[in-house]
Amino acid sequence: MPNLPVYFILALAGLQTLAAGQEAAPALMLGAYAHPGAFWERGERLDDFGVNAVFIHSGGLDDDTIQRARAEGCRVFAEFATLNGQYGDYVLEHPEAHPIDDSGEPVAPATWFLGACPTDPGFRAFRMSALRDLLTRFDVDGVWMDYLHWHAQFEDPYPIFVKTCFNESCLGGFQQSTGLHVQGETVAQKARWIFMNAASQWEDWRVSVLVDWAREIHDTVKELRPNALVGNFQVAWKDEDLGGVRRRCLGLDFRALRPYVDVFSPMTTVAPANHQNTSASTSSILASTSTFAPSRATIPVCGPLCRLTTNRAFPLRSWPASWNTASAPRARVS
Repeated sequence: MPNLPVYFILALAGLQTLAAGQEAAPALMLGAYAHPGAFWERGERLDDFGVNAVFIHSGGLDDDTIQRARAEGCRVFAEFATLNGQYGDYVLEHPEAHPIDDSGEPVAPATWFLGACPTDPGFRAFRMSALRDLLTRFDVDGVWMDYLHWHAQFEDPYPIFVKTCFNESCLGGFQQSTGLHVQGETVAQKARWIFMNAASQWEDWRVSVLVDWAREIHDTVKELRPNALVGNFQVAWKDEDLGGVRRRCLGLDFRALRPYVDVFSPMTTVAPANHQNTSASTSSILASTSTFAPSRATIPVCGPLCRLTTNRAFPLRSWPASWNTASAPRARVS
């Protein structure tokens, strides 16, 4: 079999489980993540290789692609870049949406990603408008939220974990939500006060911000395409990995997201080698996900494996220490 010109292949189990609660017989699906154009240019058909689903970036969708994919027996799912601030150069043109770190400075972009501040109202309106346009124009079978996390980059051999965001909208939203009064004159002083006095509340609030994004995306999809699924490409780490960095830094909580996600898709493109600090295998990831959402379909996202180990455990209880340059979590290729 020739290599498919795609990033990776998805093995989908039980995708026929619908949000409405109707259970269907489990179905094994093989989905390609990428536009199949290069594949088609070689004269190939998706169904000749057992592929029955395609996951295509929303900006690459068009009517002809959808029609041909369905003619070859495929469901069509749109990948939706939720909090990627480089989408449309939004952060570049709207600096108020640039995440602010605990020193009061705009964070540096990661290798190929710059997260937008999730509380910036302009960016949220920008992405929700794009979602409505996507669903109005195209009859897709589902929308998969991608980049649904606070600014960080976990796919690199050296993951980037940055504490954000401390702009006015985030500090104001946190205080309004919790009823706390953050003390300090400078951003650095306010950030340190939060880490020393309200770290748990801060983590919970950051989770709630992303959950609210998922809620609006879910409600919009169901309003405009009632039968469409809502998926979420998730970092494939368990609760305890790297000292809980998935929730504490990325702001991702399976339990909290569950009401608004039909399908969780753990991204096992990075397969950690040291399972004591990171996820050991796809099976353990799926077991964790199923525990959080047993009634919902779970998809392992498979791809080129990058062996990953950690040099230092991510401290469990000390936010200030955990984010210091000296003790921030680092990883190396092994």
